[in-house]
Amino acid sequence: MNALHVAVDARFAVLDERGIGRYTRSLIAQFLAWPGVRLSFVAPGLLAPRRRIAAALGVERTAVVSAVPADADVLWSPSNGTDLVTAVPCVTTVHDVVPFMFPAEGFKVREREQAPLRRTAERARTIIADSRYIAGEIAVRMKVDPDRIVVAPLGVSAPFVAAGERGVLDDGRPYVLHVGAHDMRKNVRTLVAAWQAAFPTADVALAFTRKPEILPPGAVVVDAASDAQLAAFYRGALLVAVPSLDEGFGLPLLEALACGAPAVASRVAALPEVGGDAVAWVDDPDDVDKWAFTFRGLTRAPEHLATLAERGPAQAAKFTWERCADLTLGALRPASA
Repeated sequence: MNALHVAVDARFAVLDERGIGRYTRSLIAQFLAWPGVRLSFVAPGLLAPRRRIAAALGVERTAVVSAVPADADVLWSPSNGTDLVTAVPCVTTVHDVVPFMFPAEGFKVREREQAPLRRTAERARTIIADSRYIAGEIAVRMKVDPDRIVVAPLGVSAPFVAAGERGVLDDGRPYVLHVGAHDMRKNVRTLVAAWQAAFPTADVALAFTRKPEILPPGAVVVDAASDAQLAAFYRGALLVAVPSLDEGFGLPLLEALACGAPAVASRVAALPEVGGDAVAWVDDPDDVDKWAFTFRGLTRAPEHLATLAERGPAQAAKFTWERCADLTLGALRPASA
């Protein structure tokens, strides 16, 4: 059998610092190790950072090209949008449908944010979804036939493992960790209010990996620039909080579980698919009192924290990048026919 020639929209390997960038790099690493797959990396535009992309992926600079090769069997776009001009069949991964679930108020902004997903619905032969939940949302909100959707859950790998260095704050306080962005669906406002209610003297810190617009008194921002540093802060956390209103998957929750960190999360969207019975769940993500009650209860129940920490790695072991890549390849091959 001839190798499957996959053209990859490689821009997000370096342009996206969130989970999409990690997803892109992780799957490419799997594909590069498989003899039945040949990859071309596409980064259009005169100013595209092709050298930086090549370095991030560990490939030769010449492997990163400016247009989809004419002999490619399929184009894979790993970040929601099918926007490279090509006659090659397209497969696109859709991680969330936030522009439809939380539409911007202004018409022009709303149209601009929704446009990549609309193009994907029109052009992609197959759409890959991170979870069963987001597959359903794609079908309904993007009006896509479910037969065009393939579910390929994300994975986790080293350095996100339970053994290893544990992060500590400069002042030595225990901390509740929040990983990621601060847009509306991440529900950070509820998290801050619950933390302040649960720990009014800030004897337990609230630690962010990204600085919020307003840093509450007693909260801190930790330096987790590398995966190894982030994994250490997961391991060192008293609790990892995922108060999201919506998640297409929830990679920080999976990483926390893999690191053996006790996690508290909203029982919404795809998060239950990821967390199983290894998470302390809050049914209503907007219920400040319930979040505060859960925080206080867990900090006073070390045996419960230990149980969660023990269950986490076993739950996380169900999710691997190898399986995600295998399912993704299973979507790419038929689309190329």
